[in-house]
Amino acid sequence: MAILIHLYEHSLPVTDYRYQNQTNFVQKKNLLSLDLDLGKASTHDFGFDDSCKAFADENFLVQFKTIYIAISCFQLQTCRKFISLLCTYLTAALQSRDQEESIELVLLEDLFYIERAYIYSPPHTKFLAYFETTSNQHEFGFLTGRLSSTNEELNVYGEGDVYTVPIPEIQSHHTHYFTSLLEHVSFKEMFNQGHPVPRLVAEEYIEHPELGVPVYRHPHDSTPSSMGMHPIVQEICMHIYTHIPHLENRLNHALIQHYRDGSDTIAAHSDKTLDIHPHTPILNVSIGSTRYMYLQHKKHKYIVQKLPLRHGEVVVFGLDTNRHWFHEIPKLIPTPHHDVYGTSRISLTYRAICTFDSRYGVLIGQGSVYKTLQDYMQVRDGGVAVG
Repeated sequence: MAILIHLYEHSLPVTDYRYQNQTNFVQKKNLLSLDLDLGKASTHDFGFDDSCKAFADENFLVQFKTIYIAISCFQLQTCRKFISLLCTYLTAALQSRDQEESIELVLLEDLFYIERAYIYSPPHTKFLAYFETTSNQHEFGFLTGRLSSTNEELNVYGEGDVYTVPIPEIQSHHTHYFTSLLEHVSFKEMFNQGHPVPRLVAEEYIEHPELGVPVYRHPHDSTPSSMGMHPIVQEICMHIYTHIPHLENRLNHALIQHYRDGSDTIAAHSDKTLDIHPHTPILNVSIGSTRYMYLQHKKHKYIVQKLPLRHGEVVVFGLDTNRHWFHEIPKLIPTPHHDVYGTSRISLTYRAICTFDSRYGVLIGQGSVYKTLQDYMQVRDGGVAVG
Protein backbone atom coordinates (compact mmCIF):
# COMPACT_ATOMS: atom_id res chain seq x y z
CA MET A 1 0.00 0.00 0.00
CA ALA A 2 1.42 3.40 -0.93
CA ILE A 3 0.54 6.92 0.09
CA LEU A 4 1.41 10.02 -1.90
CA ILE A 5 1.63 13.37 -0.13
CA HIS A 6 1.60 16.81 -1.72
CA LEU A 7 2.12 20.08 0.10
CA TYR A 8 0.82 23.12 -1.74
CA GLU A 9 1.35 26.81 -1.42
CA HIS A 10 -1.88 28.74 -0.83
CA SER A 11 -3.84 29.01 -4.05
CA LEU A 12 -7.38 29.26 -5.37
CA PRO A 13 -7.59 26.64 -8.13
CA VAL A 14 -11.37 26.90 -8.60
CA THR A 15 -13.60 29.67 -9.84
CA ASP A 16 -15.75 31.33 -7.20
CA TYR A 17 -17.98 33.85 -8.97
CA ARG A 18 -18.59 35.74 -5.70
CA TYR A 19 -15.02 36.72 -4.99
CA GLN A 20 -12.92 36.70 -8.13
CA ASN A 21 -13.08 37.16 -11.85
CA GLN A 22 -13.13 34.06 -14.04
CA THR A 23 -9.79 34.89 -15.64
CA ASN A 24 -7.80 35.46 -12.43
CA PHE A 25 -6.56 32.01 -11.51
CA VAL A 26 -3.68 31.33 -9.13
CA GLN A 27 -1.90 28.16 -10.10
CA LYS A 28 -0.97 25.80 -7.28
CA LYS A 29 2.71 25.24 -6.68
CA ASN A 30 3.85 21.79 -5.61
CA LEU A 31 6.21 22.30 -2.68
CA LEU A 32 6.97 18.70 -1.86
CA SER A 33 6.04 15.21 -2.99
CA LEU A 34 6.84 12.08 -1.01
CA ASP A 35 5.92 8.53 -1.96
CA LEU A 36 5.96 6.30 1.09
CA ASP A 37 5.46 2.54 1.33
CA LEU A 38 3.00 1.81 4.15
CA GLY A 39 2.73 -1.91 3.52
CA LYS A 40 4.77 -2.85 6.58
CA ALA A 41 4.73 0.42 8.45
CA SER A 42 3.13 1.00 11.81
CA THR A 43 1.49 4.29 12.77
CA HIS A 44 4.81 5.36 14.31
CA ASP A 45 7.08 4.16 11.53
CA PHE A 46 6.34 5.96 8.31
CA GLY A 47 9.95 6.88 7.55
CA PHE A 48 8.86 10.49 7.39
CA ASP A 49 10.87 11.96 10.29
CA ASP A 50 14.07 12.65 8.36
CA SER A 51 12.19 14.08 5.40
CA CYS A 52 10.26 16.49 7.61
CA LYS A 53 13.39 17.64 9.42
CA ALA A 54 15.29 18.13 6.18
CA PHE A 55 12.29 19.94 4.76
CA ALA A 56 12.31 22.42 7.68
CA ASP A 57 16.10 22.70 7.90
CA GLU A 58 16.24 23.96 4.32
CA ASN A 59 14.16 27.00 5.31
CA PHE A 60 11.57 25.79 2.85
CA LEU A 61 8.43 25.81 4.99
CA VAL A 62 9.00 29.21 6.55
CA GLN A 63 8.55 30.95 3.20
CA PHE A 64 4.81 30.43 3.45
CA LYS A 65 2.19 31.47 5.97
CA THR A 66 -0.19 28.70 5.04
CA ILE A 67 0.54 25.19 3.82
CA TYR A 68 -2.25 23.07 2.37
CA ILE A 69 -1.80 19.33 2.70
CA ALA A 70 -3.27 16.87 0.24
CA ILE A 71 -3.02 13.11 0.56
CA SER A 72 -3.71 10.18 -1.75
CA CYS A 73 -4.35 6.91 0.04
CA PHE A 74 -6.39 3.74 -0.23
CA GLN A 75 -7.81 3.51 3.28
CA LEU A 76 -9.64 6.27 5.09
CA GLN A 77 -8.41 5.18 8.53
CA THR A 78 -4.82 5.14 7.34
CA CYS A 79 -5.30 8.66 6.00
CA ARG A 80 -6.59 9.92 9.32
CA LYS A 81 -3.71 8.38 11.28
CA PHE A 82 -1.16 9.72 8.85
CA ILE A 83 -2.63 13.21 8.84
CA SER A 84 -2.36 13.31 12.61
CA LEU A 85 1.23 12.10 12.53
CA LEU A 86 2.13 14.50 9.74
CA CYS A 87 0.72 17.40 11.72
CA THR A 88 2.77 16.40 14.77
CA TYR A 89 6.00 16.17 12.77
CA LEU A 90 5.56 19.42 10.87
CA THR A 91 4.45 21.36 13.93
CA ALA A 92 7.47 20.12 15.88
CA ALA A 93 9.77 21.04 13.01
CA LEU A 94 8.37 24.54 12.88
CA GLN A 95 8.45 25.07 16.62
CA SER A 96 12.13 24.12 16.66
CA ARG A 97 12.89 27.17 14.57
CA ASP A 98 12.99 30.68 15.92
CA GLN A 99 10.60 32.31 13.49
CA GLU A 100 8.48 35.37 14.19
CA GLU A 101 5.61 34.32 11.90
CA SER A 102 3.78 31.08 12.47
CA ILE A 103 2.62 28.82 9.67
CA GLU A 104 -0.91 27.49 9.51
CA LEU A 105 -1.17 23.81 8.63
CA VAL A 106 -4.48 23.16 6.91
CA LEU A 107 -5.33 19.47 7.06
CA LEU A 108 -8.00 17.17 5.64
CA GLU A 109 -9.19 15.98 9.02
CA ASP A 110 -12.80 15.36 8.04
CA LEU A 111 -13.11 16.35 4.39
CA PHE A 112 -12.51 14.00 1.48
CA TYR A 113 -13.31 14.19 -2.17
CA ILE A 114 -12.75 11.93 -5.12
CA GLU A 115 -10.24 12.24 -7.94
CA ARG A 116 -9.60 15.71 -9.34
CA ALA A 117 -12.12 17.93 -7.55
CA TYR A 118 -11.15 20.69 -5.14
CA ILE A 119 -12.66 21.30 -1.74
CA TYR A 120 -12.89 24.93 -0.75
CA SER A 121 -15.11 27.33 1.11
CA PRO A 122 -15.70 31.09 1.12
CA PRO A 123 -13.10 33.35 2.77
CA HIS A 124 -14.78 33.37 6.17
CA THR A 125 -13.48 29.85 6.81
CA LYS A 126 -9.93 28.62 6.49
CA PHE A 127 -9.33 25.58 4.41
CA LEU A 128 -8.67 24.66 0.83
CA ALA A 129 -7.44 21.24 -0.17
CA TYR A 130 -6.95 18.84 -3.02
CA PHE A 131 -7.60 15.16 -2.37
CA GLU A 132 -7.00 12.34 -4.81
CA THR A 133 -7.70 8.69 -4.21
CA THR A 134 -8.10 5.35 -5.93
CA SER A 135 -10.33 2.69 -4.48
CA ASN A 136 -13.16 0.32 -5.25
CA GLN A 137 -16.78 1.36 -5.56
CA HIS A 138 -17.70 0.39 -2.01
CA GLU A 139 -15.01 2.55 -0.47
CA PHE A 140 -15.83 5.37 -2.87
CA GLY A 141 -19.40 5.22 -1.65
CA PHE A 142 -18.24 5.47 1.94
CA LEU A 143 -16.11 8.51 1.21
CA THR A 144 -18.87 10.06 -0.84
CA GLY A 145 -21.24 9.65 2.08
CA ARG A 146 -18.87 11.65 4.25
CA LEU A 147 -18.62 14.36 1.64
CA SER A 148 -22.34 14.52 0.98
CA SER A 149 -23.03 15.13 4.64
CA THR A 150 -20.86 18.25 4.50
CA ASN A 151 -21.88 19.75 1.13
CA GLU A 152 -24.77 21.68 2.59
CA GLU A 153 -22.71 22.84 5.55
CA LEU A 154 -19.91 24.03 3.28
CA ASN A 155 -22.32 25.34 0.64
CA VAL A 156 -20.19 23.91 -2.15
CA TYR A 157 -21.15 21.27 -4.70
CA GLY A 158 -19.94 19.61 -7.88
CA GLU A 159 -16.58 20.92 -9.08
CA GLY A 160 -16.61 23.63 -6.44
CA ASP A 161 -18.41 26.20 -8.62
CA VAL A 162 -21.95 25.47 -7.41
CA TYR A 163 -23.31 27.14 -4.28
CA THR A 164 -26.44 28.88 -3.01
CA VAL A 165 -27.00 32.52 -2.11
CA PRO A 166 -30.05 33.73 -0.13
CA ILE A 167 -32.08 36.64 -1.49
CA PRO A 168 -33.72 38.27 1.56
CA GLU A 169 -35.95 40.46 -0.61
CA ILE A 170 -37.67 37.29 -1.86
CA GLN A 171 -37.46 35.27 1.35
CA SER A 172 -39.32 37.97 3.28
CA HIS A 173 -42.28 37.82 0.88
CA HIS A 174 -43.72 34.37 1.41
CA THR A 175 -46.38 34.38 -1.32
CA HIS A 176 -46.01 37.65 -3.27
CA TYR A 177 -43.59 36.43 -5.91
CA PHE A 178 -45.22 33.02 -6.17
CA THR A 179 -48.72 34.38 -6.86
CA SER A 180 -47.38 37.15 -9.12
CA LEU A 181 -45.50 34.68 -11.30
CA LEU A 182 -48.53 32.41 -11.58
CA GLU A 183 -50.61 35.42 -12.64
CA HIS A 184 -48.23 37.03 -15.13
CA VAL A 185 -46.16 34.22 -16.68
CA SER A 186 -47.72 32.32 -19.59
CA PHE A 187 -46.85 28.73 -18.70
CA LYS A 188 -47.37 26.15 -21.44
CA GLU A 189 -46.81 22.46 -21.96
CA MET A 190 -43.53 21.57 -23.66
CA PHE A 191 -43.00 18.35 -25.59
CA ASN A 192 -39.82 16.29 -25.89
CA GLN A 193 -39.70 13.25 -28.20
CA GLY A 194 -43.45 13.42 -28.60
CA HIS A 195 -44.28 13.41 -24.90
CA PRO A 196 -45.16 16.33 -22.62
CA VAL A 197 -42.46 17.05 -20.05
CA PRO A 198 -43.69 16.76 -16.44
CA ARG A 199 -43.80 20.49 -15.68
CA LEU A 200 -45.03 23.71 -17.31
CA VAL A 201 -42.56 25.98 -19.10
CA ALA A 202 -42.22 29.58 -20.28
CA GLU A 203 -39.37 31.57 -21.81
CA GLU A 204 -38.83 35.32 -21.43
CA TYR A 205 -36.03 37.54 -22.67
CA ILE A 206 -34.55 41.01 -22.83
CA GLU A 207 -34.12 41.99 -26.47
CA HIS A 208 -30.80 43.47 -27.62
CA PRO A 209 -31.41 46.77 -29.46
CA GLU A 210 -29.12 45.81 -32.35
CA LEU A 211 -28.70 42.03 -32.34
CA GLY A 212 -32.27 41.00 -31.59
CA VAL A 213 -33.85 38.32 -29.39
CA PRO A 214 -31.53 36.06 -27.31
CA VAL A 215 -31.93 32.40 -28.26
CA TYR A 216 -31.29 29.51 -25.89
CA ARG A 217 -31.47 26.18 -27.72
CA HIS A 218 -32.18 23.06 -25.69
CA PRO A 219 -33.69 19.66 -26.57
CA HIS A 220 -37.45 19.80 -27.20
CA ASP A 221 -39.88 19.24 -30.03
CA SER A 222 -41.25 22.77 -30.06
CA THR A 223 -40.02 25.98 -28.48
CA PRO A 224 -42.23 27.42 -25.73
CA SER A 225 -43.67 30.71 -26.84
CA SER A 226 -41.20 33.35 -25.69
CA MET A 227 -41.94 36.97 -24.89
CA GLY A 228 -40.30 40.02 -23.43
CA MET A 229 -39.28 39.72 -19.79
CA HIS A 230 -42.13 40.66 -17.46
CA PRO A 231 -41.35 43.32 -14.80
CA ILE A 232 -41.71 40.76 -11.97
CA VAL A 233 -39.15 38.49 -13.67
CA GLN A 234 -36.84 41.47 -14.19
CA GLU A 235 -37.28 42.45 -10.55
CA ILE A 236 -36.08 39.01 -9.40
CA CYS A 237 -33.14 39.33 -11.78
CA MET A 238 -32.20 42.67 -10.23
CA HIS A 239 -32.15 41.01 -6.80
CA ILE A 240 -29.61 38.53 -8.20
CA TYR A 241 -27.37 41.39 -9.34
CA THR A 242 -27.58 42.89 -5.84
CA HIS A 243 -26.24 39.78 -4.13
CA ILE A 244 -23.92 38.27 -6.77
CA PRO A 245 -21.25 40.56 -8.24
CA HIS A 246 -19.40 40.29 -11.55
CA LEU A 247 -22.48 39.39 -13.62
CA GLU A 248 -22.27 42.76 -15.40
CA ASN A 249 -26.00 42.86 -16.25
CA ARG A 250 -25.50 40.04 -18.75
CA LEU A 251 -28.57 37.97 -17.82
CA ASN A 252 -30.94 38.37 -20.74
CA HIS A 253 -32.89 35.10 -20.81
CA ALA A 254 -35.13 33.35 -18.30
CA LEU A 255 -36.43 29.79 -18.57
CA ILE A 256 -39.32 29.65 -16.09
CA GLN A 257 -40.70 26.28 -15.01
CA HIS A 258 -43.67 25.46 -12.82
CA TYR A 259 -43.41 22.21 -10.86
CA ARG A 260 -47.10 21.95 -10.05
CA ASP A 261 -46.71 19.28 -7.39
CA GLY A 262 -44.26 16.68 -6.16
CA SER A 263 -44.84 14.47 -9.20
CA ASP A 264 -43.44 17.08 -11.62
CA THR A 265 -39.76 16.41 -12.33
CA ILE A 266 -36.83 17.04 -14.62
CA ALA A 267 -34.66 14.12 -15.70
CA ALA A 268 -30.89 13.90 -15.30
CA HIS A 269 -29.18 16.13 -17.84
CA SER A 270 -26.54 18.78 -18.44
CA ASP A 271 -27.52 22.17 -19.79
CA LYS A 272 -26.61 23.00 -23.37
CA THR A 273 -23.96 25.70 -23.43
CA LEU A 274 -23.71 26.50 -27.15
CA ASP A 275 -25.42 29.86 -26.65
CA ILE A 276 -24.30 30.69 -23.07
CA HIS A 277 -21.63 33.27 -22.26
CA PRO A 278 -18.55 31.14 -21.42
CA HIS A 279 -17.59 33.09 -18.29
CA THR A 280 -21.00 33.50 -16.67
CA PRO A 281 -22.67 30.89 -14.44
CA ILE A 282 -26.25 29.71 -14.72
CA LEU A 283 -28.48 31.24 -12.03
CA ASN A 284 -31.51 29.34 -10.73
CA VAL A 285 -33.97 31.01 -8.34
CA SER A 286 -36.51 28.95 -6.40
CA ILE A 287 -39.93 30.32 -5.49
CA GLY A 288 -42.28 28.15 -3.41
CA SER A 289 -41.87 24.68 -1.99
CA THR A 290 -38.43 23.21 -1.29
CA ARG A 291 -37.34 20.60 -3.80
CA TYR A 292 -34.04 18.78 -4.10
CA MET A 293 -31.55 18.73 -6.95
CA TYR A 294 -29.36 15.65 -7.24
CA LEU A 295 -25.95 15.96 -8.87
CA GLN A 296 -24.31 12.84 -10.28
CA HIS A 297 -20.74 12.69 -11.52
CA LYS A 298 -20.67 11.63 -15.18
CA LYS A 299 -17.58 9.44 -14.85
CA HIS A 300 -17.98 8.16 -11.28
CA LYS A 301 -21.73 7.65 -11.28
CA TYR A 302 -21.77 6.46 -7.67
CA ILE A 303 -20.85 10.00 -6.56
CA VAL A 304 -24.14 11.77 -5.86
CA GLN A 305 -24.78 15.04 -4.04
CA LYS A 306 -28.09 16.43 -2.77
CA LEU A 307 -28.71 20.16 -3.06
CA PRO A 308 -31.78 21.74 -1.41
CA LEU A 309 -33.65 24.28 -3.55
CA ARG A 310 -35.21 26.56 -0.96
CA HIS A 311 -37.61 29.45 -1.41
CA GLY A 312 -35.80 32.72 -2.00
CA GLU A 313 -32.38 31.21 -2.71
CA VAL A 314 -30.44 31.32 -5.96
CA VAL A 315 -28.23 28.44 -7.02
CA VAL A 316 -25.08 29.65 -8.76
CA PHE A 317 -24.32 26.80 -11.16
CA GLY A 318 -20.87 26.93 -12.73
CA LEU A 319 -20.11 25.59 -16.18
CA ASP A 320 -17.37 23.22 -14.94
CA THR A 321 -19.92 21.29 -12.89
CA ASN A 322 -22.33 21.38 -15.81
CA ARG A 323 -19.60 19.80 -17.94
CA HIS A 324 -18.69 16.98 -15.53
CA TRP A 325 -21.97 16.30 -13.67
CA PHE A 326 -25.60 15.54 -14.44
CA HIS A 327 -28.33 17.22 -12.41
CA GLU A 328 -31.98 16.33 -11.93
CA ILE A 329 -35.01 17.03 -9.75
CA PRO A 330 -36.78 13.75 -8.92
CA LYS A 331 -40.28 13.24 -7.58
CA LEU A 332 -41.03 14.57 -4.12
CA ILE A 333 -42.73 12.33 -1.57
CA PRO A 334 -45.36 14.51 0.13
CA THR A 335 -45.35 14.81 3.93
CA PRO A 336 -47.79 16.42 6.40
CA HIS A 337 -45.25 19.16 7.09
CA HIS A 338 -45.08 20.92 3.73
CA ASP A 339 -45.13 24.72 3.72
CA VAL A 340 -47.77 27.18 2.52
CA TYR A 341 -46.95 26.34 -1.12
CA GLY A 342 -47.82 22.65 -0.70
CA THR A 343 -45.44 20.92 -3.11
CA SER A 344 -45.63 23.57 -5.85
CA ARG A 345 -42.42 25.32 -6.94
CA ILE A 346 -41.54 27.88 -9.60
CA SER A 347 -38.00 27.84 -10.96
CA LEU A 348 -36.47 30.79 -12.79
CA THR A 349 -33.23 29.95 -14.63
CA TYR A 350 -31.40 33.05 -15.82
CA ARG A 351 -28.68 32.81 -18.43
CA ALA A 352 -26.39 35.18 -20.26
CA ILE A 353 -27.12 34.33 -23.89
CA CYS A 354 -24.75 35.34 -26.69
CA THR A 355 -26.74 34.05 -29.69
CA PHE A 356 -29.50 36.24 -31.14
CA ASP A 357 -32.36 35.89 -33.59
CA SER A 358 -31.81 39.06 -35.57
CA ARG A 359 -34.33 41.14 -37.45
CA TYR A 360 -32.61 39.92 -40.63
CA GLY A 361 -33.99 36.42 -40.13
CA VAL A 362 -30.62 34.81 -39.29
CA LEU A 363 -28.89 33.88 -36.05
CA ILE A 364 -26.00 36.11 -35.04
CA GLY A 365 -23.52 35.60 -32.22
CA GLN A 366 -21.69 32.86 -30.36
CA GLY A 367 -23.75 29.92 -31.60
CA SER A 368 -23.97 31.12 -35.19
CA VAL A 369 -21.79 31.12 -38.29
CA TYR A 370 -22.06 34.90 -38.11
CA LYS A 371 -20.27 35.81 -34.87
CA THR A 372 -21.02 39.50 -35.26
CA LEU A 373 -23.56 41.62 -37.08
CA GLN A 374 -20.71 42.90 -39.25
CA ASP A 375 -19.95 39.32 -40.35
CA TYR A 376 -23.50 38.89 -41.63
CA MET A 377 -23.63 42.32 -43.29
CA GLN A 378 -20.38 41.61 -45.10
CA VAL A 379 -21.71 38.33 -46.52
CA ARG A 380 -25.10 39.83 -47.35
CA ASP A 381 -23.47 42.69 -49.21
CA GLY A 382 -21.31 40.36 -51.29
CA GLY A 383 -18.17 40.25 -49.19
CA VAL A 384 -16.03 37.24 -48.32
CA ALA A 385 -17.97 34.37 -46.80
CA VAL A 386 -17.53 33.82 -43.05
CA GLY A 387 -15.59 30.72 -41.97
